[in-house]
Amino acid sequence: MLIPRGLADRWRDRPVMEINGDDLHHVIDETKEKAVPGLKRSGTGPSASMARTMAVTLSGLFSWLLEKRRIKSNPMADVATPKAGKARDRFFTDNELIAFWAACDTLGEPAGQA
Repeated sequence: MLIPRGLADRWRDRPVMEINGDDLHHVIDETKEKAVPGLKRSGTGPSASMARTMAVTLSGLFSWLLEKRRIKSNPMADVATPKAGKARDRFFTDNELIAFWAACDTLGEPAGQA
């Protein structure tokens, strides 16, 4: 099953060899500004972290395609990977972790396994 308006849906009629760096840059930029194509954003504002994750994922995919000789060159080679976002300065307190763990016991599968 394809995610509606996701990348596989968007590119389903295009040979993978035709996907170029401009296409990938657009997807990474779209991910930063809106969300992962086909998915709803949970937060607000741009997300450099989400864009970086998309870039790393696409790079891995196209590296694998190159290794398997499905493409002749990696189009991610000339696409900049966004810099990592600012590190978080807040972590769960011990009491928050205890409350989270207790709440997981009330959930069913698979979320309760957290």
